[in-house]
Amino acid sequence: MNGANHSGTITLNDIDPWTITAAAGERIIVSLAETGVFNATFQPQIRVSGPTGAQVAQNTQQFQAAQVDFYAPTAGTYTIVVGSFDLNGTG
Repeated sequence: MNGANHSGTITLNDIDPWTITAAAGERIIVSLAETGVFNATFQPQIRVSGPTGAQVAQNTQQFQAAQVDFYAPTAGTYTIVVGSFDLNGTG
């Protein structure tokens, strides 16, 4: 992905996974934001799991935008899962 932008729609109860490969110590920044019409039920959530499956990052804010910024602790494939904190939210 390396700096690529991806767009899509998060529907009711939807979560979308992405995978990336990172080197140990590589900085990873993932941003998720609502565009267009404001939807009060949409609370973007980002979770990142490392090569072992353990969670290595998660956003803590629950507004119309979310971001995680961290350094990969080990080399390997990372899974990024995006969705709405409130599974009834769409955006």
